[in-house]
Amino acid sequence: MSSPFNPILTAALTALRAEYTVNPLKDDGTPGPDTVASWRLARTADCSCPEGAERAGAAFLDSVFSDFVCTAQNDLNVSGGDDAYDIRRSLERFDWHEAADSAVPIWTHQKWLTFVEIGAYDEDVSDLVDSRKVTGDDCANAALYIIADRLLRALSEELADKCDEVEAEMPDDDDATDDATMAAD
Repeated sequence: MSSPFNPILTAALTALRAEYTVNPLKDDGTPGPDTVASWRLARTADCSCPEGAERAGAAFLDSVFSDFVCTAQNDLNVSGGDDAYDIRRSLERFDWHEAADSAVPIWTHQKWLTFVEIGAYDEDVSDLVDSRKVTGDDCANAALYIIADRLLRALSEELADKCDEVEAEMPDDDDATDDATMAAD
């Protein structure tokens, strides 16, 4: 019986997580819990970097990253296909709008802290909001949505590239068969 998890996708997600995760040391020198490197996510999302892992902006970027990983694990293992090409096509077709929309904080205080900490005020929201009827809240929602969407699409591209790398490193089934045949001779 085959595993329900795609080995290429699983290995690529593990590599992607490793790139975005740090393991800070506690005061006593022992490893602390893994945390997502918000500075790396901010750079990937092309936004300002929050000043600390405990900040609202870091929590926002971390939640987008976590949602991406969870969605990729659950949805792509079911519909992603067997090879890196199929996974890349599934990632390209995947609708990240809902994930980006749900990432935007609903609580006013949290929304505005996030907005300021990651520099969402630099985003051009004119394509998403009508300037004649716009409120500050609409602008904040649109700007945070744009950043979340950009991060999800960048992570999607990185995951597709990782899948290509993983598949290139895997032995071909023909090579394994040839090796087994040679060993039997």
